[in-house]
Amino acid sequence: MKTLISILFTFLFISGCTIINDQLDEKSGDVQIAIDESDLYRYSEAQLEGKWVSADDPLSLIEFSGDLKIDYYEGVAISENQYFLINDILVVTTDEEEIEYSIIELTEDTLVLLYRVRGNTLVYNKLK
Repeated sequence: MKTLISILFTFLFISGCTIINDQLDEKSGDVQIAIDESDLYRYSEAQLEGKWVSADDPLSLIEFSGDLKIDYYEGVAISENQYFLINDILVVTTDEEEIEYSIIELTEDTLVLLYRVRGNTLVYNKLK
């Protein structure tokens, strides 16, 4: 019964909203919301490309190359996994799981990730 009620409310909410602009349609009373697609794709794989050294541990390095994220420690590759971006979420796929990081900051010189499971922040500086 709770599921049915949830579905009903969701349907009523969705049917009352149209994603077009940020105005109220006075005829129908529908709320129209503007979504700038550039906000959905703030970061790109091209921005991640390259090698990043940990600000906390200079022996720890990550590299983004194509669709791969490679982790190094003391210059030795310790893992190599595919990754992809969804909005501001970096998803790394391993054989066992998908690991998610929120991208807090990404500039030419700095990468700040939030490991979503534990909530710890990882700060990296771009190698030149």
